[in-house]
Amino acid sequence: MMEKYIKTSISASFAEIITHPFDYIKTNRQVSQKSLITITKNILNKKGILGFYPSIFPAIMRHNIYTTLRVQMYENLKTRNSHFIYKLFLGGFCGGVSQLIASPLDLMKIKLQIGQFNNTIECFRYLYNNKSFLQLYSGWKPNVLRAVLVNMGDIVFYDHTKKLLLENGFINNISTHLLAGFSSGFFSTLFSCPADVLKSRMMANTNNKYVLRTLINIINKEGLFSLWYGFFPTLLRLTPWQLTFWVTYEYLKT
Repeated sequence: MMEKYIKTSISASFAEIITHPFDYIKTNRQVSQKSLITITKNILNKKGILGFYPSIFPAIMRHNIYTTLRVQMYENLKTRNSHFIYKLFLGGFCGGVSQLIASPLDLMKIKLQIGQFNNTIECFRYLYNNKSFLQLYSGWKPNVLRAVLVNMGDIVFYDHTKKLLLENGFINNISTHLLAGFSSGFFSTLFSCPADVLKSRMMANTNNKYVLRTLINIINKEGLFSLWYGFFPTLLRLTPWQLTFWVTYEYLKT
C-alpha cells in the first residue's frame, strides 16, 4: 500500500514541476482578465523563467496530499465491473474529500501566484500569525467543487477511456495511456473551468465570501462565457499534467 502512495506522490510532483508555468498563467488570466500574451511577457520581462514558479513548493506539497489521496481512494473503492455512473460519483467524492484536506496549501499557492507575497516562507508566516484555522479554508467551497468536477473528468475519464481502449484491441502500453490522458485532460478542463474561475476570484479577494453571489456578479458583469476564462491555459495546464502524471504512474506501477 505504501509503495503505491509513494509512486503516486513521485508522479504528481514530477507532473507539477513540468506544467506549473501553465497554472501560474491561468490563475493570472482568471484574476486579472489580461491576455495570455500580456501576462507571459510581463512575467518574462520582470523575473525571467523562474518567474513562472513562485508557488511551486505549496503546489507540490498540495499534490502530495491531494493527488495521492484521490487516486488511491478511487483505486481502492472501485471494482473492475463498476458502472460508469458509479465511477463518476466515486471520482467526484474522492476528489472533493482530498481537496478539502489540502485546501490551505491551495490558498498559499493562489496568494503567491497573484503576487501578494514574495516567497513561500513569507506567505506561511503571515497566514500562521494572522489567520485563524478557519480562515485558512477561505474559498474552500469552490475549491472542493472544482476538485469534484476535475476528478469526474480526470480519474474517471482516464480509467473509463483506458478500459474501452483495452476492450477494443489496444495494448496496455504508453500509446493507450496517452490517449486516455488526452481524454482526461479535455473533460477535466470542460467540467471544472467555471469552478476554477470562482475559486481564483474568491481566494484572491476575501470580499467574495459567497459562491452564489460571486457567480452572479461574474455573469452579470462579464457574461456567462467568462466562467470559462482561462479555458485554453487550463487545457494546456491540465492535459500535459494528466499525460505526465498518468504515463509516469503507469510506468512506475509496472
